[in-house]
Amino acid sequence: EYLLEKNIFSGYQASPGQQKSFRPDQGINRAELIKVLVLAASGVTQESVDVFYQHFLKETDPDILFPDIDRQAWFAPYIFYALDKEWISGYPDGTFRPGDPVNLAEAAKITLSTRGQTVQADADIWFRPSLQELVRRNIAVEERGGYRLSFTRKLLQPSDWCTRAQVAALLARLIELESKPGQVSFGREVPPSGLPFTFEYVPLVIFDLGRDFIDSSKPKVLQLYSREEDALRFVS
Repeated sequence: EYLLEKNIFSGYQASPGQQKSFRPDQGINRAELIKVLVLAASGVTQESVDVFYQHFLKETDPDILFPDIDRQAWFAPYIFYALDKEWISGYPDGTFRPGDPVNLAEAAKITLSTRGQTVQADADIWFRPSLQELVRRNIAVEERGGYRLSFTRKLLQPSDWCTRAQVAALLARLIELESKPGQVSFGREVPPSGLPFTFEYVPLVIFDLGRDFIDSSKPKVLQLYSREEDALRFVS
């Protein structure tokens, strides 16, 4: 809900006047991920992206960078903005493949890059440092050979495709961790001590968050606790 209110995520609307849906269990592709992460980056607005792209089109040879991206496509401004900031680099063959689905390893690496958080490269397993950074920062828990993101209960392998809900959980947790005392984060003023590991004993009404969070057929109140073994509790 927070990410929707900030227009970081956009909902789906079948026709004008109808209520938007989030489609939490739907997969997310590389183009969609980059748009979300660019708009969530500090100091970035839709206007600043538009201004950047106008200059980019005038000054850049379209045949040099990412030939698989139509310059008029809705996602092009966000991808080239991220490229300009060196948040992404594309594939060795020079393509970006915007329609490809995003797995957990890719989501972790790109998301950390857009938040200004670099991790030391691993020549053997390129994605492991990014996933270990998520674990170190309590954004994910490593268990039984997989990873579980904060606010979710599904165990993911690095190669598993991410859903919109999982990316939202990853990004929301990072934004929470970056919040400073005195700021308002998720509707609350951050105390001088900073925010705790979770929203301790604070009930949140959750709607349409998908199977990875709760049985979305029935709205429930979710309480998050600071003890890891009690990380998720659901009450009617």
